[in-house]
Amino acid sequence: MSGGEKRARREVEALLAQTKLKDGVKNKIRAIANNTYAVYLLVFSMEDLLHQDESKRTEAWEFMEHWLSSLHLHAKGAPVLIVGTFADVVSQRKQHEQISRDIHSRLRHNPAFASVVYNSKHKLWFWPVDNTKSIGDPMIQDLRQTISSTALAQEYVSQEVAVPYLHLYDKLNAIARDEKRPLLTFDEVVAIARTCGLRTRQETRACLQFLHLYSMVLYYDSVPGMDAYVILSPQWAVDTMTRVIRTFGLHDDDVQGPEVRALGADVWDDLVDRGILHRRLLEVLWRDVDSNLVDPFLRLMMQYGLCIQYSPPKLVDSRRALAHANSGHGDNDGVSKGNDAHQRQQHQQQQYLVPAILPMTIRHSSSTMESVTLSTTAAQQVNPYLGHEEKTAYVAFSLKEFKTEASVRAEHAQHASFLPEGLFTVVLAHVMAHAQHGASQKPKLSRTHAICFMESTKLELQLVPAVGGIKMKITSAQPRAMLHMLHKMISEAARERYPELKSSLLVPFDDKTLLFFEDVLHHHKSKQDMWVDEQLLSPDDLVAKYGPLLPVLGLQDKYDVFISYRQRASSGLVMALHPRLEQRNLVAFLDANNLETGLNFKLSFMTAIGLSLVACPIVSAATIMQMRQLQHSDYCDNVLLEWMTMLALHEHQGAHSADEEQQHARIRLRRVVPVIVGSAWHNVNDSSMSRAEVSEYDSFDRLKRLAMTLPDAVSKETTSALDQYFTQVLHLPPPQRHKSVRQVVLSLFDIDAVVALDAAVDRTSQLRDIAEKVRQVVSSARSEEQTTQEADTARRSTQSSSSSSTVMTTFTPPSTTPSPSSSSPFEPELIQWLNRHSLLSHVEAALVEHGIDSLEVLVALVHEGDLTKQTLRSSGVSMGPAMKLVREAKKCDVDAASAY
Repeated sequence: MSGGEKRARREVEALLAQTKLKDGVKNKIRAIANNTYAVYLLVFSMEDLLHQDESKRTEAWEFMEHWLSSLHLHAKGAPVLIVGTFADVVSQRKQHEQISRDIHSRLRHNPAFASVVYNSKHKLWFWPVDNTKSIGDPMIQDLRQTISSTALAQEYVSQEVAVPYLHLYDKLNAIARDEKRPLLTFDEVVAIARTCGLRTRQETRACLQFLHLYSMVLYYDSVPGMDAYVILSPQWAVDTMTRVIRTFGLHDDDVQGPEVRALGADVWDDLVDRGILHRRLLEVLWRDVDSNLVDPFLRLMMQYGLCIQYSPPKLVDSRRALAHANSGHGDNDGVSKGNDAHQRQQHQQQQYLVPAILPMTIRHSSSTMESVTLSTTAAQQVNPYLGHEEKTAYVAFSLKEFKTEASVRAEHAQHASFLPEGLFTVVLAHVMAHAQHGASQKPKLSRTHAICFMESTKLELQLVPAVGGIKMKITSAQPRAMLHMLHKMISEAARERYPELKSSLLVPFDDKTLLFFEDVLHHHKSKQDMWVDEQLLSPDDLVAKYGPLLPVLGLQDKYDVFISYRQRASSGLVMALHPRLEQRNLVAFLDANNLETGLNFKLSFMTAIGLSLVACPIVSAATIMQMRQLQHSDYCDNVLLEWMTMLALHEHQGAHSADEEQQHARIRLRRVVPVIVGSAWHNVNDSSMSRAEVSEYDSFDRLKRLAMTLPDAVSKETTSALDQYFTQVLHLPPPQRHKSVRQVVLSLFDIDAVVALDAAVDRTSQLRDIAEKVRQVVSSARSEEQTTQEADTARRSTQSSSSSSTVMTTFTPPSTTPSPSSSSPFEPELIQWLNRHSLLSHVEAALVEHGIDSLEVLVALVHEGDLTKQTLRSSGVSMGPAMKLVREAKKCDVDAASAY
């Protein structure tokens, strides 16, 4: 490469790269500033496109495709000029025309191609430049002129701007240039703005938001604390971040400094080898940053997924666990006299996970990967597609939909996909923010592979370019809920960072084919055969292959526990708690697990509350704080709706336990058990409240006082949904008097609750304690339900017997020998079978109506098709019990039933 060529390439690359940054980090830090208002050059080597080596040509085309796609994500609609170098070597017009045709043929389907500027003067899709001639090359002269005219033609260039805005920008620019000040406080800018004609703080804020839009200054008023600062130099922000996010060398000044060495080698090794940044080390690396700016700037980095707060798993301290084993509600104020000192100590012990500087892989030494700079390249080498694996699914990413049928070949998925560099670390940061809560041992993390351990559950994520996505594998007895929560987290993380990126959930079929999960789910729910290429799969085949990932069809007829939580505040706790409940053989309802698309979301979760024995509202400071917004505007708060529903159902059961047996099938709820949690369980990526703010309410009394600040008014939007559930689903009159928002929440504080407010107690111990207490409550509720059902069955049997005797007296002479079944319309074998499947109370009346009194008759009628779900539904049996009875009866052999 010539000197001029190198110089030109360096000039272009300087616009897109920062010294000593890992490639995946460039995109992320660049995303902090808006890039839409710019003109981009996509530079490629014509020599590589025409190279004799096919791998060289393929690599060149992949490079162009990748950067076009990246521009579509980060700067959608911005003009792109494609520039081909080495025109001194590839100099013939025919060669240029062939390259132009290939560019159009290969790239025209890319969404960003609509923004590519056509070289109309030379009738080409690019500008072939000869840098050996430098500015003397006519093509370079034309390129410069086109860049200028293209920029001037953009709408934003001719946009009218208020004169005070320009005056303020000029003054801020002068301060940055002349006084070498990279940032000012907002108050300082307000004072300067007054001299420019902006009289109020609001006018100044609007001006800064406008300047931020064009990256002229950086102003993050949506990040707590950063609204107090205005960054005049974007480069300063990048430099500050790159003290932490970069490739560290042995001879860096940071390593040699006495302050770093005083912290101990382990602290430095944690950052360099494991991506764990200790707060003590951060304060050394940012020693010249204003102490008041450190936390806001950290929050800015966390908002963009550059780091997250990290809490490593702790060994259980048996003495502390024993001391807290029997602690109740009590206000923790009495044990927090040394709270300030304790908080300062905790502050110094804080750790942060910086995913972008993790090792490239888990199972390969750094030396074997040191020449690989792109995570997708490394993953291509070490994470192949393995075909079908149990309890495994993939999230594939693309810029446009690529589904044409229910299955897709792996190579087609790879070709249609787009994996932005750094996507895996963005996803990993989001997942770890939740998964770390329930960690039972240290995770294994890298930029292409991650493994987390949560008691007996193992979560595994892998970047797999061979299918264009991220592999999710859940090693657990019941992986469905966890896998769907993971899928939701991954999709959300990608959507927040890359709004244009589309995702598809796939399950592996064989070593060449994957299936779209939505199609598998559809065929499973509709009990239809499914074609995969030329192979026909029956519904049983789908269950055999993907059973652990498939739901029980529709809403189940009963649950042990309904978990009510605000996702933004408490999803980490729920993600950690759910597998522990399953390990205790509890059937727990989670929206991610049980609510299917196409259903009325609100009516579905209210129905599920009614079908649950125990409802557990997760009560936290952030959850309560969100409800304070109801004092400004009324809307249906789903968490409030869940809490109102469980309280209303519980009150209804208490008032009508003896006189409305017909409602028992729809209302099983017997207990409401609040789980009151503190800052230790606050989601670290919840931007509405920091963990420090939440910690102010780490006591029962202080949290209750926060609830007292809620609006003492009824949310009409929320109660409207509750009334709809009572009238349309339960066919009952709605509650006569609705509680105010404050009354609803305070009601939970009056119920005996599971309390986990002490931030000093190990979270693993708290999780086990919560799960065990919930299990005990469910066990008690089950006993109550069974006692009630037995009494109800006996009462109905007595009533049925009396009615039968009356009829018989009219038409038949009295029998001298009493019937052995005179106390029940059913034979004992049938009663035993129905009770074993928890069906007796649901189907008893329907079976009496159809004269079915024995298990033999029941099984025979089902096998012969005379007793169907439709028959039972027309007799008043709910859908769930009807389906369950038919399904269980089909499992019975007719002859075996007769000998039961």
